[in-house]
Order: sequence, then structure tokens, then C-alpha cells
Amino acid sequence: MTGIFPAGTVPSSDGRWKLGFDILDTPLQDDIERRVQFCEQQRFSATGELPPVNLAGRHYPAFSHLPRDRERGSLSELQGFRPKQLPPRITALRVRLDESSPADSHDPLGRTHVGYSPDLTPQELWERGRGVWKFRADHVAASTIVLMVHDKTVVLVGSITGLTLHRGGLAILGEPLTDHPLIGKPDPLHTPNPLAYGVINGEVERSGREQPRPLT
Repeated sequence: MTGIFPAGTVPSSDGRWKLGFDILDTPLQDDIERRVQFCEQQRFSATGELPPVNLAGRHYPAFSHLPRDRERGSLSELQGFRPKQLPPRITALRVRLDESSPADSHDPLGRTHVGYSPDLTPQELWERGRGVWKFRADHVAASTIVLMVHDKTVVLVGSITGLTLHRGGLAILGEPLTDHPLIGKPDPLHTPNPLAYGVINGEVERSGREQPRPLT
């Protein structure tokens, strides 16, 4: 359907002049109905079903089914499984020793000197460092070792078998562990405080530090 403008104008019923517009039926260059049918047939056939797909021009690799025993396969995987071994965790106390100095005249442990000196034997260093400290008794009871530290380095590790109470605090009972792997290593419970209580894992014995717990 197309329209053309005539050469002149035509009068209207109200006496005004209006521009005329003639409508003419002109065939288009293509059949619209045929195009609509073609588009519909791209998706559905004449019966309303999807047309068959021609795969003749397509190339796919050959598929070969390989049977698999899933139960046997899972068992073989489990046989090679090794659970992760968590490093052992040790609860410990840490005391920081100053340089060697004379003890108080009324030292509760009967010592003449306290503090660290490089020429001391492990037993002498243990006697100088095992007390008297203001530890909580439950922290001592929960710990298995005590670390004696000088200049941010572990100089002695001792076992904890008990404690004795004194006016100024408590002293630790135990024995020095001269072959402990932490001796000579950096303080794993390093804090600004001279006393610390925390948990050490096995990785700390090789390198690194464990987060200490604050003493309360």
C-alpha cells in the first residue's frame, strides 16, 4: 500500500482548501506470507515438531566407553590416603632472666645469686631461674615445660612436676631438659613482659613463634 500527493488541492466541506493524498495499492517486490512461513519452518516442521537435524556435515571423534569399577577405584584412592598429622601442642611457661646478680639476703630458695651467666651448668641455671615468680598456680599446673630466656634466646628448658608457694610468689619444681630442641632457638612466646604463658606447637621447634596468651 503506497500513497502519492496529487498536483493540486481539493476543497473541503467547510470551505477550506486541503492538500489531497491519494492511496494506491502497489504490489511489493517480495511475498510477505512466504517469508513468514519460511521463518516458522526454521524452527518447526509442518506437523509442529522440531525438524530432524542433519549431522552429515559435522565431524565428531569416535566415543569409546571404558567400564570402571567405581567401588574398586574408591578403595584404591583410600588406600593411598594419609591423614594430616597435626603438630603436637605443648603448654609452656616462659621466664626472662636478667644478668647474674646477688640474690636477696632472705632468698626463699637459699640462693646467693640469681639470673643468667654463660658459665653456669644446666642445674645451676635451673636453680637460679625456677623462682620466685608471680605465676598463677593453675597456669603452672596446666603447663608441662618452662622456658628460661635470656636476650630473646632460650637458654634452658625444664620440666614441671609441681610448685612451692612463697611470700613473693611461687617456685617451679622439675628438672632441666638439656637436650630439648628449643634450646638456642628464639623465644617462641616473646612478649615485653618477663613472664608468659602459652601453647607451643611442633613447628615452632624448627622456626617461627607461637602466639602467647596474656597472663591474667
